Amino acid sequence: TTGSHSERVTPVMSGDELLHLQRLVRDVPISDDLTLWITRLVRASRPQDSTLEPVRQWVRWGAGPRAGQALVLAAKARALLHGRLAATREDVKALAAPVMRHRLLLSFVAEAERRSADDVIAALLEAVPYPDGK
Repeated sequence: TTGSHSERVTPVMSGDELLHLQRLVRDVPISDDLTLWITRLVRASRPQDSTLEPVRQWVRWGAGPRAGQALVLAAKARALLHGRLAATREDVKALAAPVMRHRLLLSFVAEAERRSADDVIAALLEAVPYPDGK
């Protein structure tokens, strides 16, 4: 990016095609249980709302509501990319870290213990129960 050479960019789709795909993702169904689980995961990432010790120790500032919205859309998009017509828990598990990691502000304790946002997210995925209890 600092040199004089510029890369040639070739479009892979039109703007209209991109807008169509974005609308298509929003139309992918997601169950109420999965939406509730995402909400609980995000809420549990906030130390003031969490009963999870790793969160209370390692997080200064947790994810906000937009993290949940982003995780819902990402799960829907992943479902489509994998040829499925509905989002699943596996989609959420696969995308929780990429969606949430930059939204967590870790504590000094986490840094001292060499803990990462991914460690916190793994703890959340393990500890926050799915609404059906499975």
